[in-house]
Amino acid sequence: FDNFTSNFSFNGSAAQDLIQGTAVLTPNTTNQTGSVFYKTPLEVTVFTASFDFFAGSKNGGDGLTFAVIDSAFKDYTSLGQGGAGLGYQNLNGFAVEFDTAFNSLYDINGNHLGFDLNGSVASAYLTTGIPVLENNAVHHAQINFNNGAFSVYIDYSVTPINYTMPSFTPFDGYFGFTAATRGTTIYN
Repeated sequence: FDNFTSNFSFNGSAAQDLIQGTAVLTPNTTNQTGSVFYKTPLEVTVFTASFDFFAGSKNGGDGLTFAVIDSAFKDYTSLGQGGAGLGYQNLNGFAVEFDTAFNSLYDINGNHLGFDLNGSVASAYLTTGIPVLENNAVHHAQINFNNGAFSVYIDYSVTPINYTMPSFTPFDGYFGFTAATRGTTIYN
């Protein structure tokens, strides 16, 4: 996407880092929730999203998502529930979560990838078969989506993490990212 500042909405704690040319979803502070969404809804059928992200270093919380929210229910200024809700909970659509904190209600550990549906962070599918996210390094993700079928590659892996939604109806959606912290901090 071109023209980062005018084409995207920065919500909650999210801000643009003008020096680095990046979006900061949560500063390294407790109890923060942020989202960044592209302001123009796009048809959600087939897409590839490729991006870099930073998930801090050790013992942070809670993580971030790549989210697509249904424009019939929410707009690009939307912000979901913070903390374990990762800034996505209660937003209709779907998200790929990069979770960095264990929450006993939803998670299998503090380093996993999940596929979240219809505003719920009780992931439809979870996997721990990913690199350590909180290692003070920038990670690369590529998400291929085709009418409800995901293939996710992390750090240029050759084997994707695959998941297919039980049912999918195309919609117009806002593409973006969400993140949150609770009692621990993370710079996303």
